[in-house]
Amino acid sequence: MTESYWAGLCYCYDVSDLPQTNNDLEHISGSGRYHERRAIGRKQASPGLVIRDAVRTVASVASQRYHFHGPELQPRDLTQWRTLRHQVESRHEASREQYRFRKALVEYLAALEEKLCQQTMQS
Repeated sequence: MTESYWAGLCYCYDVSDLPQTNNDLEHISGSGRYHERRAIGRKQASPGLVIRDAVRTVASVASQRYHFHGPELQPRDLTQWRTLRHQVESRHEASREQYRFRKALVEYLAALEEKLCQQTMQS
């Protein structure tokens, strides 16, 4: 039956280290969440996992398959590394803003209004 499928559809069976099913992919990403929950004692994923998941998952999978040494861990493309760091920092800042909004709504809105007033006065 599989002979009628598109040639590249089952490519995962031709490459030895490539996960072969969605369950395998889910296991790879889920194991990171499992270990974090177990390490910090939370039932749900921590907010940091949501912010850094793209970086952590890749690092976790890569380190399971290969043991890296010092020089190999240095970024090769500094522009790409800085872009990634900026994206992670932007997600951190959005998370911090949400926390400030939830914990001190009146103060947060007053500071935001003050900032807006200063910007309109400068214009």
